[in-house]
Amino acid sequence: MASERRPTYIHRGRGATDGNHLFKGPDDKEYRWRPSSGLWRHKLQCLDPQNQVVATYRVTILAISKDGELCVNPRGHFMIDLLMATCLAMRTPDH
Repeated sequence: MASERRPTYIHRGRGATDGNHLFKGPDDKEYRWRPSSGLWRHKLQCLDPQNQVVATYRVTILAISKDGELCVNPRGHFMIDLLMATCLAMRTPDH
C-alpha cells in the first residue's frame, strides 16, 4: 500500500512572542515545535495536541560541531520522517 504524498506547511504560532511552529501530522492532528534555550543547550520539543512530548531535538551550544540529536518517543514513530524534516527546517543558522 503506497502512502499518499502531500505537502507539509509549518507556520508560526499565534501572537508576537509565541515561538511555537505548528504543522499537521499524517493523522491530521496539529503538532508544534516549542523552543527552549538554556545556558549550554538549545532544545526544541515537539508536542502533540494533548501537550505530550513526541520528540526532542537538542543542540549543544558550545560544541565544536553543531550536530544535533533527535530523540523520538514511541508515540511519534509513525511520523519519524516528518519529525526529522520539520525539526531540521526549524534549526536557526546560529545553532
